[in-house]
This record gives sequence, structure tokens and C-alpha cells, in this order.
Amino acid sequence: MILKLLGILDILIAFILIINRYTPNYIPKFPQIILIGAGLYLLVKGLIFLLGADILSSLDIVCGIVTIIFAFILLPQIIIGLVVLYLLQKGALSLIV
Repeated sequence: MILKLLGILDILIAFILIINRYTPNYIPKFPQIILIGAGLYLLVKGLIFLLGADILSSLDIVCGIVTIIFAFILLPQIIIGLVVLYLLQKGALSLIV
């Protein structure tokens, strides 16, 4: 149950990143505080699972750092695209398992 919830949150964060990066400037985007909160969630989740010897959780930490940086500056599309792809596949696999 908790694994599915974490997967849904990963997919939600991926969609938030997509909306904030790929929408034109005249369309309202998510506020900066939501991006910071999403980044902190990924950081905390990565640190918790890294303590449990899950090496792939270090990618969650990287995604959290990228999300927090993205809240302040515009990052290249390839970086956001890679983070989005990682979060979507991780979220989808969490829902399947």
C-alpha cells in the first residue's frame, strides 16, 4: 500500500516538472514552494531508503536536488526530461509491483 502511494507521488512530481518546464510563460505554473516541497520529499525519501541499502535511492536524491535547483533557475530540457523519465518509470513500476 505504501509502495503504491510513493509511486503515485513520484508520478505526480513528474507531471509537475513537465508542466513547469514545457508550458509557455503565459500559462500559470506551479508556485516555487511546490517545487521545493517536491524536491525535499524526494531528498528525504532517497535518504530513508539509502539507509536501507537501496543504491538506486541515490538517484532519488539527485532528482530531489535537481528539482530544488529547478525551482530557482531554468534547467536544460534534457536534464528535466531525464528526471521526469526516471520518476515516471519508477512510479509506474511501484504501481505494478
